[in-house]
Amino acid sequence: AITKICETAGKEYTIESTLDKMEKDWTDKFLTTAAYRETGTFILKGSNEVSQMLDDQLMTTQSMSFSIYKKAFEARIQKWEQTLRLVSDTLDE
Repeated sequence: AITKICETAGKEYTIESTLDKMEKDWTDKFLTTAAYRETGTFILKGSNEVSQMLDDQLMTTQSMSFSIYKKAFEARIQKWEQTLRLVSDTLDE
């Protein structure tokens, strides 16, 4: 019984620390815009790194949502996935 409890706690800790790390990864990321010639429109600069991190984190978040150990973090996982999807949709636009 103790082994099972420890295993569950370990898996839950992994989920929690992964979520914390993903959120922290975004604290120093910025998207900048630059005027595109004389067209009056703007383009994003330096979005390749952000796009790659976004894709990686979306995949990680989706795998966490299928984990049997997600119960304690289910709302947080869903909220984080919605946030990532909003960023993705914004970048696509």
